[in-house]
Amino acid sequence: GGAGGEDKYRFIRRVGWIVAFFYACLGLIGYAMANSTTSLVGGACLSIPFAIASSLMELSPTLGVVFGLVFSIPVFAYCYNKYKKSRKLVPAGLLFGFSTWTLVSYAKVLVGF
Repeated sequence: GGAGGEDKYRFIRRVGWIVAFFYACLGLIGYAMANSTTSLVGGACLSIPFAIASSLMELSPTLGVVFGLVFSIPVFAYCYNKYKKSRKLVPAGLLFGFSTWTLVSYAKVLVGF
């Protein structure tokens, strides 16, 4: 293992898988609780790119991080707007907080702070 480099990519690869799992679970919960097909499709649409980003890191860590960061920006913007409109903690506030953490995690690895 290398110094900090491998560790930061291991961290962000895990972040991608956690994010993919989280969005998929929220989609399933929305479907189970409210019979919301929109939640199910939304969860899948949000989770797949983060799973792809983590998988891409096996080929090129930088490519995977850039892919995750580029995708996390519109997700963050969407979640922010949903929260701004509803001002409800669940699900909009939860999604906004989680998307903020995701965006900051990818940016932190890419920029290196």
